Amino acid sequence: MSGPDPFSFDTGTQTGGPPAAAGAFPARIPLWWLGLGIATSVVAAVGALLYGRAVPVAFLCWVLAGPVSIGLLAVHVLRATAVRAGPTTYTESGATVPLYWTALAVAAIGIGLSAWQIADWVGRL
Repeated sequence: MSGPDPFSFDTGTQTGGPPAAAGAFPARIPLWWLGLGIATSVVAAVGALLYGRAVPVAFLCWVLAGPVSIGLLAVHVLRATAVRAGPTTYTESGATVPLYWTALAVAAIGIGLSAWQIADWVGRL
């Protein structure tokens, strides 16, 4: 039987993926999705803290910090995975992991603050 061994995990490259095309530039993981996630979470947290007594604002802040911010983080993860799985090599910034965890923490704070305001409103009914 000729050809590569189908049970071998050796791809023959150092990056663990297929070789890059000749003259191709290394791909970069998009960090601006993380920036958008952090920005929406910060807006939601500040909005819930300052204007959360207004129930519509509290709900809007919850939506911004929850589904919108977490959705932006999910897009970042999908894009980063696509870059890593692509045919070119990739360069990862040293700020990727701290920014990701910062975005999650700020989203959790925004969700918590707005949920607190909503729960306070429901408790007073």
